[in-house]
Amino acid sequence: MNKMIKLLVVAIIFSQFAIAQDYKLGTKPEPLESKKFEFPSYKEATLDNGLRVFVIEDHEQPMLSFNILMPGGDALEAKKDAAGFTAALIMKGTKTKSALDISKILDGLGANLSVSNSTEFTSVSGSSINKHKEVLFNMLIDVMTNPTFPKEELDKIKVQAKAGIKSEKGDPGSLASNMAKKALFGLDHPYASVSTETTVDAITIEDIKKYYKDFYLPNSSSMVIVGDFKTDDIIKELNSKLAAWKKGDLVKLDIPAPKPMPKGIYFIERKGSVQSAVRYANMTVPFNDADYMNINVASHVINSSFAGRMFKIIREKHSYTYSPTGGHSSNRFYNYSIFGSDVRNNVTDSTIISINNEILADLYKNGPTEEEMKTIKQFRIGQFYLNFESSGFLGSLIQSYDFKGVPIRMIKEYPNQYDKVSAMDVQKAVSKYLNPAEGYIIVVGDPSVKEQLEKFGTVFTYDTDYMPATGLTSVSIDAEDLLENYTDALGGEDQIKDFDVIQGIGNMNMSSGGQNLPGKTEVIFTKAGKMYRLVDLNVYKSEELYNGTDGWEIENKATMKKEGESLKAMKFDADPFKYANATKYGFKLKVKGKKGNQIVAEMNEGDKLIETLYFNSENYLLEKVEMLQETPRGTLLVVNSYSNYKDIDGMKLPTVTKTETPMFSMETTYEYKVNAMTFPDSKFEPAK
Repeated sequence: MNKMIKLLVVAIIFSQFAIAQDYKLGTKPEPLESKKFEFPSYKEATLDNGLRVFVIEDHEQPMLSFNILMPGGDALEAKKDAAGFTAALIMKGTKTKSALDISKILDGLGANLSVSNSTEFTSVSGSSINKHKEVLFNMLIDVMTNPTFPKEELDKIKVQAKAGIKSEKGDPGSLASNMAKKALFGLDHPYASVSTETTVDAITIEDIKKYYKDFYLPNSSSMVIVGDFKTDDIIKELNSKLAAWKKGDLVKLDIPAPKPMPKGIYFIERKGSVQSAVRYANMTVPFNDADYMNINVASHVINSSFAGRMFKIIREKHSYTYSPTGGHSSNRFYNYSIFGSDVRNNVTDSTIISINNEILADLYKNGPTEEEMKTIKQFRIGQFYLNFESSGFLGSLIQSYDFKGVPIRMIKEYPNQYDKVSAMDVQKAVSKYLNPAEGYIIVVGDPSVKEQLEKFGTVFTYDTDYMPATGLTSVSIDAEDLLENYTDALGGEDQIKDFDVIQGIGNMNMSSGGQNLPGKTEVIFTKAGKMYRLVDLNVYKSEELYNGTDGWEIENKATMKKEGESLKAMKFDADPFKYANATKYGFKLKVKGKKGNQIVAEMNEGDKLIETLYFNSENYLLEKVEMLQETPRGTLLVVNSYSNYKDIDGMKLPTVTKTETPMFSMETTYEYKVNAMTFPDSKFEPAK
């Protein structure tokens, strides 16, 4: 056997060597003979229930796949989030099957059925091998005609949606894109609407049922089906299987006109950002407009991977960024161009100047070069042809063109139409539609970069909830008086010093990615400045110990001794009234002003901002603390909130605390005991 294997290896090597003898080293191989592109065939039919079906035969594998496009989506929902929640909930149960039943049946067959929502439509996609198509079609019709929209499943999805909202607030790119749409369309326009915890909480089962009734209709929809079948046979089968999905009264697809916001620079303050997300935004034209193709090519010249000017100038020439982003949308009714990049804070203004002068102004004055046009066209047209390797690509194009009011025959003309766009056409498109004077600049970044933006025009400042930043009003109180009032609110200086032991025992709940993780916590403070803190989430356990001099952290039985800045921070945390005693630890407070019903103060160490404190302006109790923390994911804003203060032996202590970050939130409810028991010194040191 070994001998045969060795002989086989020798034979393979020899054959490869022999083949290589036919080629002369250093000679460039000739390209293969080009083949004429043959546009795939398809057939269109309308079922008895009004569903229009596009059928594409593909006999390479014994499979089929389909996509149903139902006009509607976010832009046409009567109540914010109704479209998205309907799509998320419709697969969660029918009159005869639970969400688990549906998953088990599909997973057991290796089949797929999913529903997704977008700005202008909802999609239902499915696939299976041919021998399971009857099960797939039966499941499709059951889901589409017998959904129960269970309340308990809605509650679960709401938790996940809120987690997604928090995560999005931690993504400068998402913030910039959303703010760009609000500037282009108006704060409340359907194309610019953003989910919030308030809109999520407001959605009811009745809202979902109404959206389902109005938009999940076969006579307003289209279906593309691709697979190993005979066209006439599959049309006949679909007509029978989908007969139970009945026609309904159509809702007019009426999108309100945009109400653009004033031209200028829109700046979202995001404390701690080490980069600025810079975006340029302009309104363009509907998909079926004669100028759409010219704008599309211009967009590709500006930002098309390695071939675009953004890559060549902002990345390669100036090294301001690693990866430019953006492009031109392809909606039916309204479209826009949004492009830009995330750059270092100190080159925010330089990036804007470069985009203005080296990219847009140059295209406006001179147009693209011949080499740019050649490169973009070769890449885009070649990519178009290559995509036809998948029959599903043709299906998606047919459905898209049909929905957007463009004759399907124009798909065949796409390469010729793209190739006909001239440098002059691109120059005119930039001048008319992508001119920065007619658009918006959006920047998301640290407040320190705002001054750089003022040279470019009026700056409108917003917060991460896309609300105008009201700023701070003056307040007639200095830091010394503020701390004195805060100390009095806690019970007075004598009272907060007159304790031996404060013990807090609490229940906590950590929420991340829509999942909840319950746990328990304990904290002990002594008059001698010692501290013990336990966090136990079952899957994760942490203890912090401070004996008045040294500190340790124990995570999952691994002990780490605190040193330097971390030890200093632990000493500060070992004081239950640390903010009232901030000056004792070398910090300085500076009152910045009043925001709403809160007095805002900054706690600094030298010139470095440590934390921002928010005190209630009426009772002077501390309500919120913001701080920046370095993590492997970058600098994150951490917000600690304190509420439900209760009088415990003459001292006011917050019984509810909440920590929020872009990745998770954690709420804790405490019960306190003061001077109820004593603890040995060993409680505040690792076991020996």
